Amino acid sequence: MTATLTPRLTTLTPAHSQRIFRTCLDVLARPGTVGTWAPEWTAAVTRAEAPVALAPLLALADLMAPVAAVPEAAGSGPQAGSQTRAWVQEIARLSGAPLVDPAGARLALALGRPDPAALAELNRSTAAAPHRAALLIQRVTDLGSDLDTAGTSATGTSAERTDLIEHTDHAERPDRTGDPASALVLRLTGPGIADTAQLRITGLDREFFTIRDRLVADFPAGIDVLFVTDDGRVAGLPRTTAIRAEEIS
Repeated sequence: MTATLTPRLTTLTPAHSQRIFRTCLDVLARPGTVGTWAPEWTAAVTRAEAPVALAPLLALADLMAPVAAVPEAAGSGPQAGSQTRAWVQEIARLSGAPLVDPAGARLALALGRPDPAALAELNRSTAAAPHRAALLIQRVTDLGSDLDTAGTSATGTSAERTDLIEHTDHAERPDRTGDPASALVLRLTGPGIADTAQLRITGLDREFFTIRDRLVADFPAGIDVLFVTDDGRVAGLPRTTAIRAEEIS
C-alpha cells in the first residue's frame, strides 16, 4: 500500500494570522453567526491542497498550545485518520507545538466525523484552569445562520465587520466531506445571543452534540468548538452555549 504524502505547509503571514484569529474570537463571542475567511488569508494551506480547517491551527498553535488529531469514526475510510494525523504532525513541526493525544490537547483537529470515544476524551481541564481546555476545530460540509450582520466588531467598523460575519444560506452547496448528508439545526441560547439563534450544520450527527453537552456539563470546565467549511466559513460553539439539535431534510 502506498503511503499518503503530506505536502509541506508554510506559515501564515502575521496579518493573515491575526485576521483568522480575530474571526475565531468573533464567532465564539457571538454564537450563531457565520464568519468568512478571504482566500488570501488561507493561501498557506490551500497552496498545499490542505483543508481550510488547518488555518486556525496554523494561526494559534505554538509552544504553549499542544495539538492533537482526533481519530475519525468507523467507516470513514482507511486513510482518513492517518491523513489528519499527518497534517497535525506538519503543524507541530512548523509551529513547535507539542504533539499530544486528545486528552492533553489545547488545540484538536477533526477533519471528518470524529470517533465518539476519542471525542469524549477531549481535554475539559478544570474549574480552576478553564483556559487550558481544548478548542476543537471541526471540519463540516456546510454552515448557515439566521443572524444578520448589524453592529460593529470590537476592533473595527461595520464596513470591516462584513468581511468577518455574514448572513449565509448555502442549502444548495454539495456535500464535500462524505459525512452524514442530513443537516442539523441547532437552536442556541446563552451569552452573546440576544434571545435565541439558529445554526445549520451538515456533516455531523446528533451523537456529536450529545457528547459535546457532556463535555461542557461542569462549567467553567469544558471544550469550545470551531466549525469550518472547505470554502472558508466558520462558526463558533463556546462551552457557555446551550443547544437543542433538530434534524432537517
